[in-house]
Amino acid sequence: AKGAETMKTIIFAAAVCSLIFAASVAKAGDTGGDNEAFDVNCRVAISAEGTTSNVEGSADWNKYKGQIPQGLAKRRAIDNWEAIVTTNCPQYSARWWRSRAKDIACEGAAGHEFCTATATPARKLLGFLMPE
Repeated sequence: AKGAETMKTIIFAAAVCSLIFAASVAKAGDTGGDNEAFDVNCRVAISAEGTTSNVEGSADWNKYKGQIPQGLAKRRAIDNWEAIVTTNCPQYSARWWRSRAKDIACEGAAGHEFCTATATPARKLLGFLMPE
């Protein structure tokens, strides 16, 4: 029984070492891809914008038949923020509800609503294993 316990411990340790090695190889092989072009610093607040247009003939007006849902620009700003974090920050959670220092600022003018969602993404539990 003690030999089986020791064998399980050794197998577990080998599996952990394999995961750490695989993560370090993935990080070493990462060229950055599109991340370098957009250059997002995931450790600080990230902002994204969302807009709606309540002007007759606009895409929103046609889609919603003139009855644009309240908060649509806010929802679009949050969705855009999540997309930026998903694309550029794989070691951080792209869930808005997990982010820190959240702020949403909206203003309207001439039938348009503009919202900006700003927040710092939260680190994933095992984010240290993922490429930065």
